[in-house]
Amino acid sequence: MNINAARLTLIGATIPALEADLAGRAQLSAALGVPVPDNWPPELYDAPAIEWTLNRLRNRTGPDDGLGMYYIVLRDGSSSVLVGVGGAGISEEAGPGVVEIGYGVLPQFQRRGYATETVASFLSLAFAIDNVTRVIAQTMPDLIASIRVLEKNGFRLRGEGFEESAILYEVTRDHYGSSSDAIGVTGT
Repeated sequence: MNINAARLTLIGATIPALEADLAGRAQLSAALGVPVPDNWPPELYDAPAIEWTLNRLRNRTGPDDGLGMYYIVLRDGSSSVLVGVGGAGISEEAGPGVVEIGYGVLPQFQRRGYATETVASFLSLAFAIDNVTRVIAQTMPDLIASIRVLEKNGFRLRGEGFEESAILYEVTRDHYGSSSDAIGVTGT
């Protein structure tokens, strides 16, 4: 599944794309059909994260609800470029009805609203699932830009995160439904 936002296309990660990602930038570029910058991957996105995602895809049971990992592609006129990666999935730590999101954007594409647009897309995706009651995200207290991305999308600080030194932000369905924070997205 792909998600189209105002300036971005979020390309759903597939087993072939993830295997290409592990093989190198040239292979990933061929798999996605877009240029991959020389400084790929974003910080905190590494081989263990790819392997974890591959394992989840290979062992998936049940229908595809759209949750998963996505490659973030900037559409710029007639060209496109890979700018980051992100994902949304049921939180193992928080339990049923809770989707956790994460994202990373390459440094040269930061502070342009791409992470904000990606998070808005993940919120729309998550709250389109009937039993999702809240969406959470963890970040480090010193990552001010990441905190601002969450706040722009209506997330509120809830306290300590599940990971060491992390803080937890959330948006509930009631808050999301009553706010105008979401950026419109469509799935394809």
